Parts: sequence; structure tokens; C-alpha cells
Amino acid sequence: MTSFFALVLDTLLGIALVFGWAGPFIAGAMHEVFVDWAILKRINRVMNDRDDPTRRPTESEWFALAITLVGSFDVSATEEQNLNRSQNQVQQTFADKVKFKLQENRGAYLFLKQTCTQLAPFRVQVGIPLVFYVSAYTYSLIDAQVRLGDNDTAHSIAFSLWYCTIVLVAITSSMILSIGAPKVIEMVMADHSMTSNGYKMKWMCERRLELWRWSQERIRDPQRRMVTLDDRYSPIFDEYYSIWSCFSAILILIVPWALAFTVSYLTPEIGVSCRSATVLAYACSQVFLIALWSIHSSPMAREARGNASWKKSRQWTKYLALWAVTGLYYIVGIVALCVTLGGTIMQLTGVYRNCICKAGIFWGLPTTRDRSMALVKLSTDTQMDRDAASAWLALGGTGVAWLVILLARGLSMMTRMDEDEDDEGEEYTDAVDDSHSDRAADESDSESSY
Repeated sequence: MTSFFALVLDTLLGIALVFGWAGPFIAGAMHEVFVDWAILKRINRVMNDRDDPTRRPTESEWFALAITLVGSFDVSATEEQNLNRSQNQVQQTFADKVKFKLQENRGAYLFLKQTCTQLAPFRVQVGIPLVFYVSAYTYSLIDAQVRLGDNDTAHSIAFSLWYCTIVLVAITSSMILSIGAPKVIEMVMADHSMTSNGYKMKWMCERRLELWRWSQERIRDPQRRMVTLDDRYSPIFDEYYSIWSCFSAILILIVPWALAFTVSYLTPEIGVSCRSATVLAYACSQVFLIALWSIHSSPMAREARGNASWKKSRQWTKYLALWAVTGLYYIVGIVALCVTLGGTIMQLTGVYRNCICKAGIFWGLPTTRDRSMALVKLSTDTQMDRDAASAWLALGGTGVAWLVILLARGLSMMTRMDEDEDDEGEEYTDAVDDSHSDRAADESDSESSY
């Protein structure tokens, strides 16, 4: 029984976090999608445009490919281990483990191949659940034709359009290439005897900064020198895709929210009321959150926040400004969560059905002195409702079409990225394996001659 309540509580908290920070979640997912796509395209161009067929891939290329697969995990996660039965305890980060895998003889080939085989198909992650959601929602729209005069139908359609935010988060979070669970990567890294403490996944809204931290890791080149990613890949992890990810997130979310607001707005009494104001307040808070996320998760801002000191002259204003953005980021998220909880409770308890909101928000303002013309209609089936019913089905159908378009687009992108990942992985990891074999042979020859 305890485990059941823990599961229910975990599910409710997960839904609350997704709704409270839906904008940053989708913006972070789209940023990772853009980064994955750019890396695969760059590697594909490098592999196909080589003038010298004997040229081997550089360490930057295979490490960038590895980041697309494990970039969702905390780069600095550590765990104590014993080596050679000694009592000495050493700290190795997860990034060190990945780099060690890639530098082993045949390690790059095995690691990349095993990791690619653990990726869950897009259609399995979100395709089947979305089909059930769209099917149920479509059936509700068809069934609503027999209740076109009941404005409860409008409230249900608007509520469903608003709550498809969860589906949108699921679609975008399933479009990334990285491993989605610690247990999955544990099977690939099992020979290092790391437990779950060594595999810490980052929240979707934190992936942008984590990918940048991965790109700052130093890797070993053929001359055994520690170097960073070269200029072909390092700009991909900087600020290049932040604007596009914010714009994409707003576009993905604003369409169903605009439809939900319009349905509530056109439902008598026509105008802005508590029904439409709830959706409007939530949409505004999420757009503001996305703007704050672009600063809060910025690698440059986070590094400046860690290095700036309020004690130093000319830095205390920057220090306070950065922490003010962080504070606003969480405050606005909590406000969005409260709006979600309030709107859900009012919908489920029937407050939207018969309440003062039907008089319109204008009559509830303190500045409205004369309320003699304010009317509260208790009927839920009026001629005005029937006249507005045609817009309910059209707007609800548009919401279903938008979900189908996003699903088709996501399926198309994931299919192309999976094909690129598989094709490049086989050719590319073979080349990496050959390069490591050549390096091992050279080292063996040098040791023998010595």
C-alpha cells in the first residue's frame, strides 16, 4: 500500500512539474533536437566530403557523436571505487568513464554500437499513446455533436486543448537521441561496476547547460594530448540554437492554448471571463518562463553566476541581476503551477458551469460601479450557445490536426536521424576502431623497439 501511494505521489508531482515548467521543458527538448541534428549533419558532411579516403575520423567527431547519445546524463556524476583490490578510493566522473570507453581498443565501436541499440523507437515512446489520446479526443468531438447547445461541451473541449500540453511535452522529449533512463546506460557501462549513483539524468530544461559542459570536456588525441572539441563542433553547443529553440517551443505550445482560449472566449457570455482568463494567464506565464529559461540556462550566465562576486566592484550588479533571473524563473513557474491547479479544480468541481464568470470579468472589477445590467445565466443550453457551437468543433478539430502534424513531423525527423545514426555509426565506428588499432600497433612497435 505504501508503494502504491508513493507511485501516485510521484506521478502527481511529475505532472505538476511538467505543467509548471512546460515551456522550459519543450524549449530544452527542442534545443537538444537541434544540437543532435546539427552534429549528425556535420559528421555526415565530414564523412562524405573527404578528399583522402585513408583519412581517419578525429577524436572530436566520435566524441561529438557520443555526446548525442549520453549528453542527457550529469557529466560530473561520481562514485567511489576500489582499484586492484587496494583500499585507495578514487573519484571518476561519468564523463571519464565514457572517454575511457571511447579510447579503448575497439571500445569506440562497441560503446557506440551498444548505445545505439538501446535507443527506444519514437513510435513506441509516444506514437502508440498519442494514437489513443487522439482517438479518444476525436470520439469526444463526434459525440459532442449531440450536445451542441450545452456549454459544458465547450468547457470540455477547451480543457482538453489546454491539457494536451502533457502530450506536447511527451512528443518533443521523445524526439531526442540521447538515452532516456539510467538503467539503460547501466547495461552499456556494466563492466565499470557503477551503480545508479553514477548515472544521474538531468531534467529536460537543464540539458542545454549540460550539453555545453560535455563539450568542454578534454579528450585525448592521437599524440596523447588532452584537447577540447575543435571549431567545427564547439559552436554547436554554444548560444547558436537558443533563439530557435525558444521560438519553436512558443510555436508548439501557443497553437493549442490559443484554440482553448478562443473556445472559452466565444462561449456565452462572450468575452474574457475566468474560463478564458485561466488559459490566458497560463500561456503568458509560460512564454515569460521560456524567455527566462533562455537566460537562466545559458552557459555563459551560469558560469558568470558562479564566478561573479558581490564583494568585487562592478560585479555586484551583474551578480544580483543573474540571481534575480533565477528567482523569477522559479517564482513564475510556481505561479503557472498554481494557475494549473486552480483551473483544474474549477473545471472538475463544476465552477465553470454555473458561476459569476458567466457575467463576464468586466462586472467583477472594483471600478465597475453600476452592476444593474449584470446578468448571470444559470441555463447551460441557450440559443447563444447553439450559435457558438459550430466554432467548438472547428477549433477542437484544429487542435487534433495540430497534434497529428507534430507527430508526423517528429516521426519524420526521428526516422531520418535514426538512419543517419545507424549508417554513420557502422561506417564511422569501423573507422574509429581501425584508428585505435593502428594507434595500438604503433605503441606496441615503439615499446618493442625500446
